[in-house]
Amino acid sequence: MKVLDINWNGFLGSLALWRTLPFDERRAFLCSSQASAGSPLEQHQPFARVMRALYANPVHEVSSRKAFDEYIDAHFTVNERSAFGTPQAARSDIHGALFRKLTSHSDWLRPFVLDATMGWEGPYIAFGQRGYLTTPSVLKATQQIVALTARDGPLAIAKLPEQFQGVAPAVLAGAIHASLRYMLLFASIRGEDLEPVIGPWPIRAPQAERAREFSPVEARDVYHEPFLLEDMTAALAACITEPFRLRSDFTLYAKAGKQIGPAMSVHPEWVTATFAIGREDRITTAVNFLQAAKLADTRKAGAGERYLMASERGMAWLPRQPKERLKDFVRFFRAPEPGQHATDSFSYHFLPYRVDWPSYMGQSPDIPKAVAAAFLDVPAGVFVTVKNLLDRNSIERNPLAPLMTRRGFYSIRIGRHLLSRPDEEEIESVWHRLLSEFLTQRLLPLGGVAVGIGSGNEICFSVTPVGRYLLTGEGDFEYGASEAAEVVVQPNFDVVFLSQATSAEAEISRFGERKGRKLGVLFHINKKSILSAANTGLTADNVMEVLTRVCSREVPANVEREIRGWFGACRRVKTRNALLLECPDKETALRVLAAARGRVRALSETVLELENTGERAALTKKLRDSGIFF
Repeated sequence: MKVLDINWNGFLGSLALWRTLPFDERRAFLCSSQASAGSPLEQHQPFARVMRALYANPVHEVSSRKAFDEYIDAHFTVNERSAFGTPQAARSDIHGALFRKLTSHSDWLRPFVLDATMGWEGPYIAFGQRGYLTTPSVLKATQQIVALTARDGPLAIAKLPEQFQGVAPAVLAGAIHASLRYMLLFASIRGEDLEPVIGPWPIRAPQAERAREFSPVEARDVYHEPFLLEDMTAALAACITEPFRLRSDFTLYAKAGKQIGPAMSVHPEWVTATFAIGREDRITTAVNFLQAAKLADTRKAGAGERYLMASERGMAWLPRQPKERLKDFVRFFRAPEPGQHATDSFSYHFLPYRVDWPSYMGQSPDIPKAVAAAFLDVPAGVFVTVKNLLDRNSIERNPLAPLMTRRGFYSIRIGRHLLSRPDEEEIESVWHRLLSEFLTQRLLPLGGVAVGIGSGNEICFSVTPVGRYLLTGEGDFEYGASEAAEVVVQPNFDVVFLSQATSAEAEISRFGERKGRKLGVLFHINKKSILSAANTGLTADNVMEVLTRVCSREVPANVEREIRGWFGACRRVKTRNALLLECPDKETALRVLAAARGRVRALSETVLELENTGERAALTKKLRDSGIFF
């Protein structure tokens, strides 16, 4: 085991501290990358690492195949997975074989509880590892915990000592360790109170009991921002100011991240933790999409160096209004150009990865249309849980379901996953995964959904007008509209945000130097920031239009005067390649001019210029015939 291979006796001790924390402090602890300086759990690193890992994968609340795959990838080595044993025919889909075997109460849990002896774990011990059922007392305690949770459902780990008062702490810790190692039980964080729980894999509800209708929920901590668009805007503006040098594998050097990072917005902690949106990943994604959309391209320089530079299309795209930039990028998703790159695990198309319908099955369903229909069916302005969406679309509305009744069907490839002879549950899991990743990789980054936390601490969402435009290519939406009474420009050139205004912040970041986050003095306008903005194609009128639109008070006259003055001092020059001919004397220069017949022009009495360097060979021949040599 990886993350879960810890001292569980110590973990039980740390839970006493955990249970003293109020809910908000628990959530802040789980959502942060490391314990805060004032947290009493700061020194309990194994505990913190396990708690955050369990919080990232709530298997008892989202018990899909995708959740199972992520759980075993996070907590089990390849050798440990292989030790469970799978039929030869199932090795191409080892996750599916493990899922069928290890989540079955009748085939896995019941035989262990009723019949397991001290030799039970022998076949499942990975090469080079020790056994976990070390004594008869550990085996008995493990059987008791499995039997109890199989009957009553997931149990708070902190309550296990109460349930098994006659069991020594070390034995109880060993039983927890063994039950997790052999996937008899699974651990996660319960959403309603953020309590770590342990229990068997949830038994799926019968189809008739699964959600068929949407149940509206009240959402709090709502977040909505097309951050991918703004990340691309920040990256392209930085790229114009100073092209990004690329490594031999075409990845960025760390310096590029430092250029882009200050202009990027900061997500709420719960959004970063829930959707695993790291800053480095955001930068990489933004740069990749700039190249895919042909807003930037790679160019070679001297000594074999490569740089990422803005393209002509990118230079024209950047000064446009935010709404127009967003519309243009949505059109890119919906109508990719021929030959646009796509791999098994990622694409720049409407879907986040490829879905290869078996060629021998004839006409395929319109998968993008089915994905869009699943989200378009959510009532406008209504928040529903992600689980509600997945449950509703897993049975009756699953376009892959007809595969199960098609004669001769053998396999289907979804992204990097090749499913051979999938059963009904795997077909559902595939569709769950596609809808889930479309939500996190398409709708969320483009502001197509507003996400929040429901009353039961479950993740919920609502499809925005931007989302409906992405899903249909029709209609309209508002973005970058005025946010009056939110922003004030002071005579000292500070830009003060009186309340959060995401779109205004994104626009001002293009010509202001960032000084803060969220509220207060967020930007300062100075000559350097204006010159950088001018380099990206912005004009004084562009800047004043933004400030006039988003600010609640009139822009001070001295600020406008300086902005226009700084822009007015800017000039743009052209560069070109030329070939200079330096002659030893005036007579030779005149002979060259005569032989070249208009191909060169005189810069001085003895220096001539060949403007079209492509004619160098022809000029060399003409001069050689006249007895003049290079």
